[in-house]
Amino acid sequence: MNFPELSEIEIRLNTETTGTGKDRIFGWVSFILGGVLKVTDAVILRDCNGSLSFRWPQIRSRTGRRSSVVFPISKSFAQEVEKAVLGRFTNLSPVTESM
Repeated sequence: MNFPELSEIEIRLNTETTGTGKDRIFGWVSFILGGVLKVTDAVILRDCNGSLSFRWPQIRSRTGRRSSVVFPISKSFAQEVEKAVLGRFTNLSPVTESM
């Protein structure tokens, strides 16, 4: 499978210094995938060890249940998207940089 290009990547860093739970929101990312699909407000999480992870955009129902808006059905494709997106976050600090 050829991995489609990620373009028009927009990053918003979380400037809040407080967080609860095991994962804190480090930032949000939007991008165009393969020139045909726009993904907005995907979440980048940072755990207590500093590791980053990617979460596809979700909506929350009135009852609080989260549902993915869009997601890949191929694990290898999901891993390639995560790798490409997280590569953009590697050297960013939510306190010192903004985009």
